[in-house]
Amino acid sequence: MTKLRPEDRRERVLKALNSGTSLRIKELARSLNVSTETIRRDLDLLHEKDLVQRHYGGAVAKPVGSEPSWAERIAAQPKSKAAIAREAIKLFSDKDVLVLGVGATAYTFAKQLAAENLRLTIFTNNIAASTCFPPDSRTRVVIAPGEYDPAEGCTWGPETTAFFDKFRFDTSLLSVSGLSPLGGTEVVSGIAWAERSIVAQSARNVLMVDHTKFGNTSLELVCSLDAVDILITDISPEGELLDALKEADVEIIVAADE
Repeated sequence: MTKLRPEDRRERVLKALNSGTSLRIKELARSLNVSTETIRRDLDLLHEKDLVQRHYGGAVAKPVGSEPSWAERIAAQPKSKAAIAREAIKLFSDKDVLVLGVGATAYTFAKQLAAENLRLTIFTNNIAASTCFPPDSRTRVVIAPGEYDPAEGCTWGPETTAFFDKFRFDTSLLSVSGLSPLGGTEVVSGIAWAERSIVAQSARNVLMVDHTKFGNTSLELVCSLDAVDILITDISPEGELLDALKEADVEIIVAADE
C-alpha cells in the first residue's frame, strides 16, 4: 500500500467513521497500514477539531446534526476569528451591498466592521451581528424577517428565504458549520435554506471558515465548492480538501494573526 500523507490518512479515517460504524484503533491501523500510535494521534487531532468523539479503544464520527452551543462557538478560536474578519473587511469599500450569514465568525466580522464605520449596506438574518452597529453608524443594516432562533441568534424560515430571494447582492459572507470536498454544510436546516438563497442571489460568495471545520460534513448542503469564489481561513487546507478547492478555482486567503 502506498504511504499516505498525514492529512490524506486523516481524511480516510473520517470517511471510515462517517460510514456509520464505531471502529477500533487496531482495525483502523490495520486497514491503513500504520501503527496504532499513529491512529491514536490522528484521532486525538480529529477530536481536538471536534470532528470525532473518542471512546475507549476507538472513536465514532461526530453526529452530523450536532454543533457546540453559541457560547462555546464564540469562545473557540477567538484569534483566528478576528484574523479572518480583518481579511474579510479588506474586500469591501463604500457603497458595496453585502449579505452576512449567521455564526460566531460572522458575528466577529460585524463587530470589527462596525468599528470601521464604512458606508455599506448589509442584509442579514444574524440578529446578534445586527446589534453591533451603533445608532450613528454609517452602515445601513437591513434585517431579514422570520422566526427568531435564540440558540443561533438569527431568523430563519419561509419568510427569511423569500426575503433574500427578492434582492441581488454584491457579496455574500458565510461562516458554515463544515467544509469538505462536498462543499459548505450546515447543522440547522432552516439556516441552510436561507444560505442557499443567499448564495444564489450573490455575485461573489465568500466563506469565512477556520481550520477546525475542515473535513467536517454537517447535516445539510449549502453550496458546492464550485459556487464559492473566496475562502478566508486561518490555516491553509491540505489533502483532498485543498485539491477540491483548487479544482473549483477557489481563491484561498490565509489570515495572519496580529
